[in-house]
Order: sequence, then structure tokens, then C-alpha cells
Amino acid sequence: NHLKKKKEDGESVVTRYNLADTLYSKAEVDCSSGIVNLWLGANVMLEYTYDEAIELLSSKEENAKREFEEVTQDLAFTRNQIITA
Repeated sequence: NHLKKKKEDGESVVTRYNLADTLYSKAEVDCSSGIVNLWLGANVMLEYTYDEAIELLSSKEENAKREFEEVTQDLAFTRNQIITA
């Protein structure tokens, strides 16, 4: 949403990015294109529009929150089984 707002305002964004484990650099990002590249892992990077990226990342966030709740419940169950055994 931040990049979308900057695009609408006609502004650019200054950010830092990781070049190596301990080396970072600054970059000025032109937001007018409305395109963002997302690193998906396994040496895969894809280009998305801002809306597509927000939708993808929102669904990933929802899945992560749901899985976190499931793992928390599983851990509580396992803890309970250890204590009562």
C-alpha cells in the first residue's frame, strides 16, 4: 500500500537492500511503473503489479497466521500430554 500511495503522489522511495550478509546499499525506487518484483525462493523472482502483489502477500499472511495458530494449539496439546503423563 505504501508504494501505491507513493505512485499516486508521484513520489519515489529511498530504501536499503541487502547486497551480501553484512553489506547493504541505498536505492531510490521509481514508483511510477506500478510494478514490483517479489522473490519467491528457489531462485525464482516474479514481476507483479502492486494490486497483484498485495493480494498475493495478503493471502500468504493469512495462511501464516492460520498455521501459527494451528502450531500453537498442537504445542499446547503436546505440552499438556507431557505434563499429565
